[in-house]
Amino acid sequence: MSLGKLPHSSAIAAARWLRTCMTRSLAPPPARHPATRRFRAAIYKVDLIGDFVLALSAIRLALARYGESQSLLVVSPHVEPLAAMEFPRTERLVLPPSVGHKKLIWAGLAARRKLRDYACDEVLCLRHQRWDWDELVLGWLAAKRTHVLSDETSLTYYRDRNTHPRLSAVGARLSRLASGGGPVSVPPGGWCRELLLHRQALSEAFVDDVALADLLPHFCSVEAFGQGRGIGVAPFSSAPIKDCPEKLLMVALRELRKLTEEPIILWGGDGQLGRLQQLAKRLTAGGLTGVECAPVLPLTGFVRRVAEARVVLTVDSAAAHIATALDRPTLVLMGGGHYGQFGPWQKSARQIWLTNRLDCFGCSWNCIYSSPVCLTGIAEPEILLAVSRLWLHSKNT
Repeated sequence: MSLGKLPHSSAIAAARWLRTCMTRSLAPPPARHPATRRFRAAIYKVDLIGDFVLALSAIRLALARYGESQSLLVVSPHVEPLAAMEFPRTERLVLPPSVGHKKLIWAGLAARRKLRDYACDEVLCLRHQRWDWDELVLGWLAAKRTHVLSDETSLTYYRDRNTHPRLSAVGARLSRLASGGGPVSVPPGGWCRELLLHRQALSEAFVDDVALADLLPHFCSVEAFGQGRGIGVAPFSSAPIKDCPEKLLMVALRELRKLTEEPIILWGGDGQLGRLQQLAKRLTAGGLTGVECAPVLPLTGFVRRVAEARVVLTVDSAAAHIATALDRPTLVLMGGGHYGQFGPWQKSARQIWLTNRLDCFGCSWNCIYSSPVCLTGIAEPEILLAVSRLWLHSKNT
């Protein structure tokens, strides 16, 4: 009988057994190459752009402790240009992020071949919500000690997708740090849980307290302009459910148009230009003037573009984290799927994150409604007030 013909519960159990066998077979670390390159530490942050931006200051603190030229930065191809710009003296190893089980063997064999050439005294993991792929790579990195923080609030979400609790039990040589026995509370003052987890990981790895203020992300290679020019709009996120509701975007832009004639510049990534052009046509048809689509730039060019914007309107996306790290006047419309985990956070009162609070926050975007009411239900008067406040901030920058 094929997996497709098994009862649902049996099919899940069989798939999980196959995944477990696969990860167990790949778990042993590779044999070291005779010319192994040794580093004092490897900093593991194989992640997407927004998460990497949140870790900028944590990485900087780790490099100050271990030495920029004596460390290895393990990153994804999505963020490698940014890592090269911000940490030019640190060697980088590029690995794919979040490889699923269907591609695990092929990608795993390729990564293990790469990792034969590297050995480290310590590994510091700054990715706290991990897939099997991350657990395998951490086991393949040769190190005397590996500092790994388990984010207990995400374990339920990943339980059905991962086998790594069993994997680490078989000997991935990981020295795990406990995350305090429960969810990390988010204090007031512009912090999100991800920044608090970075603080805990660094504090325990360094056996020294790390100040929260030192973990607020910032760029060293890009300087934000004064008042800047243009209204930068990044309406799309990593998943359609988190995209900016067009009705609310129109509300915000119409209010801004009453205050300024500066151009409205739509931003997007690879593959989004067609959607942006269609959105520009609809906004223009709705009475807005000066709407244009910016050409897609490399990541480092996009960071500089955000630094030049007078006001940024976006959703929970890489643009939100880049703009906040640059302390630009920014309005973020955010839903509740992961509320508190990666946002909201602030550098100053120039960042405003709005949401429609519901009892179902923390659903990991498994929405029980026909549309994400936590996002689409944000009150228009709140948006109008936020736009007015941001415009004042932009004039005083």
